[in-house]
Amino acid sequence: MKKTANGRNLTQSTFLNAASSLLNYGAGILVALLLSPLLLTLLGPSLFGTWKICQRLLTYVSATDGRASQALKWTIANRRSTSDIDQKQGEIGCAIVVWLRFLPLVLVAGSLLAWFSPKFIHGLLPEYFIITRIACAILVVNLMVFPLRSIPESVMVGMNLGYKTIWINAFCNLLGGALMAAAAWVGWGLIGLVTALLMTSLFRGVGILLLARKYLPWMTARKPEKGEVSGFFNFSIWVLAWTFINKFLLSSDIIILGLVSSGSLVASYILTFYVIQTSINLSAILVSSGMPGMGDIVGRGDFKKASAVRSEIMTISWLLAVTIGTMVLLWNRSFITLWVGAEFFVGFGENLLMVLLMTQLIYIRNDAFIVDVTLKIKTKVLWGALSTVVGLATAFLLGINLGSPITGVLCGLMGGRLILSILYPLLVGRHFQDNLLKITPQFIRAVAVMAALYGIAFYCAPWIKVETWPVLLLSGMFTLSVIACVAFTLGLNGMQREQIISRARQLSFK
Repeated sequence: MKKTANGRNLTQSTFLNAASSLLNYGAGILVALLLSPLLLTLLGPSLFGTWKICQRLLTYVSATDGRASQALKWTIANRRSTSDIDQKQGEIGCAIVVWLRFLPLVLVAGSLLAWFSPKFIHGLLPEYFIITRIACAILVVNLMVFPLRSIPESVMVGMNLGYKTIWINAFCNLLGGALMAAAAWVGWGLIGLVTALLMTSLFRGVGILLLARKYLPWMTARKPEKGEVSGFFNFSIWVLAWTFINKFLLSSDIIILGLVSSGSLVASYILTFYVIQTSINLSAILVSSGMPGMGDIVGRGDFKKASAVRSEIMTISWLLAVTIGTMVLLWNRSFITLWVGAEFFVGFGENLLMVLLMTQLIYIRNDAFIVDVTLKIKTKVLWGALSTVVGLATAFLLGINLGSPITGVLCGLMGGRLILSILYPLLVGRHFQDNLLKITPQFIRAVAVMAALYGIAFYCAPWIKVETWPVLLLSGMFTLSVIACVAFTLGLNGMQREQIISRARQLSFK
């Protein structure tokens, strides 16, 4: 069993990374669960929707920083097993140079988006135009200081030490939520919220930088040679292009809804989609936690093992998607009703479409992560761009012309992403010298079990109504265990079940 630099095998390091990320994400979920109803009450549905749209708009500006930290993470992961410290320090230096090159672009793009931000919010009252612009401008400043945190954190993650940052990240999630709640409570509105985010980002950045220097004493920047910067810059450009595409994959639903409908409908959509979005993020956390290990395997050229690990990732993702998707179909209306009110649940049909979009997106992002660690992402980016254009155009047209804007947008996005559902497995298979699109009996079995569970849950959902949190929690825990057992037993074959059990046995920290 191959050991990492800190003496743990890859399974143990992956588990620690995943566990720490989940703990951090759990703190974020707790903050959001408590904060969203408060902000909804204090700001009102329209301004709450405006706040969420502003956050999503700025995710596109964040991509203009050149994605130096993202490129740094994958290059460090791919070369983690090498003992050449000078090379890694040169990579850090390259990341800093690339970030500085793109800083003016962040400022220009952010300024333009901040000025035109009211145009992206249908029905925004004129008196909120200036406030919205100022809030977006402060979010731009927050993006400009982000590399203070992201560069050292990328080195930690690439070296399979991401779990060391858990405490500072979890604490900052709680701190940020408390500051935002206080700002909203005293009536500082959108400007107070974004100022709280900026203060939290500065604190988090300093903390992670100190942690990185503690656990990686060699972590400093070397002035890179011209050729090193050129190679890193070329890779970073493709990472940058993918980041834009990924932003559209994750955020275009809200942006398009903001263009074709009202802020109130956007707020209802966001609240109904909350658990599903959480599940998408949860899957990304689990998969990305294993990417430093996958990068190590790919970097050593062991493609047979890499293909086997990819199969395990897809199996675990299937279990997660089916279990959570079925739970959402059964209980999302009751959850939304108890959380913020029944009027914010957008409908059972829309709920099913959200679950299907979640399932599709989880698989697409899995292969996208794997392509990243191969450091050969050009083709992925080009096909992603085509899929994004098709999906956005179709979503906009259907969102305008169908009776339900939400149904139209979701169907359009899923239609455009079918391109990636087919082509990304082909890209990974070509690199691993394996055919990953075989229609096997196990594939048919998994699809049939998923369809059965989703179908039963969708049929039963309208008759389920829970009126108290204790009943919802107990019912949810019971159905979660039943669904997970059914999926594990009926959806997986004997070899897949044994692989998961074997991985669990490797988590002994002796």
